[in-house]
Amino acid sequence: MKNRFIKISILITIFIALYIIFFSKIHLYCLFKKVFNIQCPICGMTRAVKSLLQLNIITSLHYNLLVIPVLVFLAIIILLLIYDIIFNKKKIEAIFNYLGKYYLLIILIFVINMIINNIKSL
Repeated sequence: MKNRFIKISILITIFIALYIIFFSKIHLYCLFKKVFNIQCPICGMTRAVKSLLQLNIITSLHYNLLVIPVLVFLAIIILLLIYDIIFNKKKIEAIFNYLGKYYLLIILIFVINMIINNIKSL
């Protein structure tokens, strides 16, 4: 029961965060950029998603190259959370255990994206 409550809480948190980011008038600033004065790996992601929703794929990729992989991953996570909640399974844990084996590759991809973001902003 506790595990199910945690999954429901995570799902609700994801939906609230997505609502705040894309539908509210709140302007979010990148804390990483404010502190270090360089772009983080996900800088431009909000603009990239908004452009992708308007079917401006090239513009979307210009804002952040990781927009499509991150959205696919987020969609898979949301669907797996819903599946786990409904059927009381543990698919989400299996996915994170699998991805845990490749954490260095994932970090490397995000670092390369951060470098590309900062080169584009020069």
